[in-house]
Amino acid sequence: MMDFDDYSLLLAATIVTVVALFVGRMLHQRMTHSKAGSSGPRRMSWMEEHMFLSDCFPKEANITPACNVINCEVFFKDGLPAADEVERLVKEDLLSFVRFSAVPDVKSHGWKMVDVDLANHIFTYNPVENRQALDAKVDEIVNTDLPSDKPLWQVHLLPAATGAEQKDCVVFRCHHTVADGLCLVQLLDKVATTPDGKPIKFVNFKAKKSAAQKSMLGRILYNFLYSLEWVRSFVSNLRQAQQPFETDYGFDAPLSHRSGDMRYSGSRKSICFKPFSLDYVKAIKNKAPGKITVNDVLLGAMVGAMRRYGGDAVDDKTIMRMLIPVGAPLEFGANPPPEGDRLGNNWSFASADLSKAIRAEDSVARVELTDAVMNRLKKSLDSTTSNFITNKLMPLLPPSKAQHSTKDLYARHTAIFSNVPGPQLPCCVGGKEIEAVYPIFLTLVEQVIVMSYNGKFYFNTTLDPNVVTDYEKFEGYYRDELLDMGKRLGITDVQL
Repeated sequence: MMDFDDYSLLLAATIVTVVALFVGRMLHQRMTHSKAGSSGPRRMSWMEEHMFLSDCFPKEANITPACNVINCEVFFKDGLPAADEVERLVKEDLLSFVRFSAVPDVKSHGWKMVDVDLANHIFTYNPVENRQALDAKVDEIVNTDLPSDKPLWQVHLLPAATGAEQKDCVVFRCHHTVADGLCLVQLLDKVATTPDGKPIKFVNFKAKKSAAQKSMLGRILYNFLYSLEWVRSFVSNLRQAQQPFETDYGFDAPLSHRSGDMRYSGSRKSICFKPFSLDYVKAIKNKAPGKITVNDVLLGAMVGAMRRYGGDAVDDKTIMRMLIPVGAPLEFGANPPPEGDRLGNNWSFASADLSKAIRAEDSVARVELTDAVMNRLKKSLDSTTSNFITNKLMPLLPPSKAQHSTKDLYARHTAIFSNVPGPQLPCCVGGKEIEAVYPIFLTLVEQVIVMSYNGKFYFNTTLDPNVVTDYEKFEGYYRDELLDMGKRLGITDVQL
């Protein structure tokens, strides 16, 4: 039974939630009215503005503007697109989006259209001799800030030298203020084609299922249960930044760092794993117990690789969590802006407590426990209320409070894990076929992004080499985890 304190907490949480909903609704209506009555490009959201200012974290966290840039390392199968073709695609397609032809105007919380000099955005390098030199150059590029007085994007062309083992490479950079990853696929829809020149649709959002008709009693019960879950998840999210810290288990930053003056070291290593088979991962999904998803397999393998790295430091008391970004298409209502002004951000974090998964003794058990955590998140309103807190409540807080809340949240999570579904057929840009795609993002903790493309997975992680000192071993641990899953599940007809 609940004691008095439990009831008091629930009552207080309910009151806070109702007030927050009311205030948030008024704020939303005010912002919507303001935007509807204004001319010119859509305004930045609160989060977009602070990502541009690079002040989502306290100043002492030492976050650089480069930590708010989405990078994409793209390898081409048979040569780079011609320079004039790249310029044509930029002028005709990229610059048709308002935010690629404008700079943020913090005073008006909006965007100011400017003339775009492509010489400030498209850079061609001398041929790169080998993969080691390419990795060093890419690390240099992604760790460099974008100029804040110019539109927030760049294209870097890195041809391979004759006889080099790596393919020709392009690094595309776009500030997160411009758009999130889900929104940026609109660019790919415009510039990519099939090998025979037909257009490609990168993402087809699933239409929402129409809700079954409910009786009056059913609707009342549904709304009551929905409200209870909303309050529960809202309170749960508010508590995320006050949870116990993770234990030291070898892969995460030392507890003394996370619980004290947690700072961005300025050193990040981008590691691109060798491609691995989508069919192999699907075979694991199909043979594993329960309704395992592809994402469960990828995330479960990450958990297993972290356990393998930690070794004996992982025990039955280990606490480990990851942040899972959850995005959704932007919704504009009955009066949407012009097509070129529909870039933006609409995402939030869900916290996945994977402590039980990393403690598990074998790879299949780790996947099952990962699946249990992800299923709970899918059935909850954690991402919904997290989005509400980020976009409606955080703007009401004093800046220092919002900054420290963000830092405290990151300090309690080892990594951020994203799985980005891509097209499962060859794609061309400027008449040249893409062979591999690796999204890259730098942040205060380790970032992992796995993208599927043309039957393969492309895994990138950016980590602090001062923390994960044996980072060269991590790819092997990840592949070993997947291979062990396959062995335990009897997968013999498809190779990793």
